[in-house]
Amino acid sequence: MIIYDKLTKAAQEWPNKAPVPTTHTTIAPPTSDQPVTWLDGGWRVGEVPAVEPTEEEVAAALAQAKTVKLAEIRAACDMALAPLAAAYPEREVQSWPQQIAEATAYAADATAAVPLLSSMAAQRPSLGDSDAERVAELARRILANAAAWSTIAGPIIGKRQALEDAVVAADTPEAVADITIDFGGAA
Repeated sequence: MIIYDKLTKAAQEWPNKAPVPTTHTTIAPPTSDQPVTWLDGGWRVGEVPAVEPTEEEVAAALAQAKTVKLAEIRAACDMALAPLAAAYPEREVQSWPQQIAEATAYAADATAAVPLLSSMAAQRPSLGDSDAERVAELARRILANAAAWSTIAGPIIGKRQALEDAVVAADTPEAVADITIDFGGAA
């Protein structure tokens, strides 16, 4: 669904079942040559007497804008990273931290206990003639893949963190809205 910011009138896609933030509405603002303002539950065309928002309303609008923008940033980062892991089953991806930890331990000490790598290597006779050769080769490949992942994912994650820093530093909903999310040049 499309929701509209009650202050800026900016439109954005919103998940259908997600609750609409109080700073937004599903009612599209009318097009007019005159000012259009959200007031008392609806859009008003024409001059509206100036009503200063309370500090609480300003703070709530800023907090809501930040929450929405942070969710957009995280979703865009996930989309940018998704193709990197798309060739692997989800459960295997979840095992990557353990694989890396065991491969690192094995690289430091070939006698280290590496139960996951040992069981994986046992199923891959093409990696070597002995269990030790297979585990060593698998550990080498895992560490090479981890280094490659870091090289590719690092800039994307860094960009996400920079965007989140910009959101945290923003002091108005308009400043938050002006933050452009683009992971195209991050990698």
